[in-house]
Amino acid sequence: VANTCGQCHAFLEERLNQSVHGGGGGPGSLVEERAPGKPARRPSCVDCHQGHDQPDPHSAVFRQQLPQRCGNCHADYSLRYGMSLHGELSRMGYEPAAECSDCHGAHDILPVSNPQSRLATENRLQTCRTCHPSAVANFAAFDPHADPKDPDRYPWLYRISSGTDVIVYFLFGLFAIHAFFWFLRSLIHTLERGRDARLQPG
Repeated sequence: VANTCGQCHAFLEERLNQSVHGGGGGPGSLVEERAPGKPARRPSCVDCHQGHDQPDPHSAVFRQQLPQRCGNCHADYSLRYGMSLHGELSRMGYEPAAECSDCHGAHDILPVSNPQSRLATENRLQTCRTCHPSAVANFAAFDPHADPKDPDRYPWLYRISSGTDVIVYFLFGLFAIHAFFWFLRSLIHTLERGRDARLQPG
């Protein structure tokens, strides 16, 4: 597929071949070690640019679909992105919200360990400044894929998330107990005295 598309989009094919998606046997090639829930081959053009009626890649519609397109292979990251500020803004239709390609790149995605990657330690701040011109070094430490269920990598986020869950479950439990006793008392009242007379017009 990449060779077919490359007949007109040679420059993009060249960048894709050098990216993390094109490594090994190239786009669309089979992968030796398949991760759980991941496809058995590397992504190719049609995995992101689907169908004949696809929107223009520069359009707002295409940009807002990016998390779902990337999520076809990276479901865990897509889900956690959706819970971040960027993901929430994107879901609400805010066009300037950062999508996957704004941080990772499009056809030229490289591993974070590669010094040429947009998210390499020395390049990350400059990438953030594309949307946030006044960003400082500490700003670049933001993790849009933070996992509140991972106590090892995100201990404070895990504690706050767990604490919030406890409070929510406690309040709903208290509400359920309150509603049960209210129902019980109303039932006893009705059995002892019968139903209250309905109000009549006038």
